[in-house]
Amino acid sequence: MLELCRYQTRYEADSAAELLRREGVNATAVESVDTLAVLMGVSVDTRGRFAVYIADKRDKELAELLLEDFYADPPEFEDGWEAQAEPDLSRLDPSLAPQCPACGVTLPLDSRARACRGCRTPVDVIELLVERHGPEVLERCYPDEDGEGGPGGQPG
Repeated sequence: MLELCRYQTRYEADSAAELLRREGVNATAVESVDTLAVLMGVSVDTRGRFAVYIADKRDKELAELLLEDFYADPPEFEDGWEAQAEPDLSRLDPSLAPQCPACGVTLPLDSRARACRGCRTPVDVIELLVERHGPEVLERCYPDEDGEGGPGGQPG
């Protein structure tokens, strides 16, 4: 797993990851949360809060070229596309649900969850899943061209 780039907004990171996935690069966007920095009100990474990771380092050059081409002539996006870029974690096996790094409570498989319901520590469920299982864990969280998810068009 390799961090490719960072963005200031989830929208930008999700857009980049989606573009790469459409072109065959296994990529995902995650929110980088430095718990100590959040609690202290300090931002430690000025490059951006949202990172795009790729699964295979051999895809780095291709991914960089794809993003370079994309930003040279960016398309217009339709309203509502952001919801389509958000992974549907309910497609995952419940046994994959990560635990809160601070208190160990099992977190919900919900990409919108921003804090542990047990101790209120800021969390990013997607980032925790990727750290533990790699970005490929999210492959079944997006529908394919037929509207189905998962490998071979089977629902997740």
